[in-house]
Amino acid sequence: VEFTEPSYIFTQKEGEVSVRVKAEKDQVAGIVSVHGWPVKGGDQSFDFKKKGEEKTFIFQVEASQENPNATLTAQVEVGGQTATSRLITIKYDHIPQQSVLQPATAHAALLDLKVKAKNVGYYMGAGDDIPTALRQMGCTVKVLEDKDMEDLAKFDAIVVGIRAYNTKDNLKFQQARLLEYVQNGGTLVVQYNTNFELVVD
Repeated sequence: VEFTEPSYIFTQKEGEVSVRVKAEKDQVAGIVSVHGWPVKGGDQSFDFKKKGEEKTFIFQVEASQENPNATLTAQVEVGGQTATSRLITIKYDHIPQQSVLQPATAHAALLDLKVKAKNVGYYMGAGDDIPTALRQMGCTVKVLEDKDMEDLAKFDAIVVGIRAYNTKDNLKFQQARLLEYVQNGGTLVVQYNTNFELVVD
């Protein structure tokens, strides 16, 4: 059992979290639940026929103002036994495959957050979870492709992903458009890059 996100931001008292349950053997039935903050609707049931089957469950959570920072725990109960672990498989060509059990937890925070940049363009870098975090904050996020760089004025802000200037060769052709967007009053946030092998000077 595992949360689909490592953390959740709540800007209102109620929100949803999603939990993925996967069968590690045939014929598995049980109950999945979330603990840490009150849950509307309670527990949910699952019934898997085959090993490898999985399903994602949505839970409506009520954030607690008395406890605005919480650790949520996902739990499954099967045949009178409970489990609160997620299975991580480490698989690389140069080492033997390893399986590790870690707690099925996610950090949750209730924030008094004012977001002025509602419509955000995101130019992906080497890969990260920032678009998900921006959506949790209440932003509408468009992951930008090169064809989208023609009309940047419609965005309240543009965010360039982690190490994008190290990994995205096309940024050397888009740089002039990004700087023009800033010159016209746009807000551009560039996340970190390493200072070698940059695609622009």
